[in-house]
Amino acid sequence: MSSVEIAVSVIAVAAVVGVVGMLLFLRRFSVTLSGLEETLQTGKEVVESLEGDVRQAVAGLVAVEKEAQQLLSNVDARVADLTSALVPAVEEVSRVAGAYTELERVLEERLEKEIPVVLEDFREITSDVRQISAEILERIDQTKELFRAVEESGRTVRSVTKVARSGLTGLAIQVASMAVGMKSSLEYVSENLVRKR
Repeated sequence: MSSVEIAVSVIAVAAVVGVVGMLLFLRRFSVTLSGLEETLQTGKEVVESLEGDVRQAVAGLVAVEKEAQQLLSNVDARVADLTSALVPAVEEVSRVAGAYTELERVLEERLEKEIPVVLEDFREITSDVRQISAEILERIDQTKELFRAVEESGRTVRSVTKVARSGLTGLAIQVASMAVGMKSSLEYVSENLVRKR
């Protein structure tokens, strides 16, 4: 065999080896592409599944926001109603306490002048009236402090309402905080008003 024939044989063998190698490479490449296609399909299914879950979550958050806004509006209205109803009552109690004090003074003067025999009994009565008047005035002062606290709670509720209406960020925390604060305030108001009556 001549050197040309050997070279052609080597080139032919190299070509056959190259074609076989290329076929093996293409086969592996085809398997890799199939695996990649399956992975992409699985990823697509996961994304579609997550998209449905995210839509449900967003719809739930929108519903929670609407309920929270309604709750905040109701609380704000009730605080305003409570404040407007209690202020005249406190003023009336204060006026009555002042009238009792004046009545005590007038009765004491007249009793000392006109009925000395009964004076000792009336002194005991006026002492009781003084004590009651002092308690009423003390409770009026406590009630005024309560109204200040209720007004501050109202301002806080209005501020939180504005923040809550501005978006969903931190809405759950704000609603929970506000609900606990308002519940405590309303319980305090209810308990103290019931005790004071």
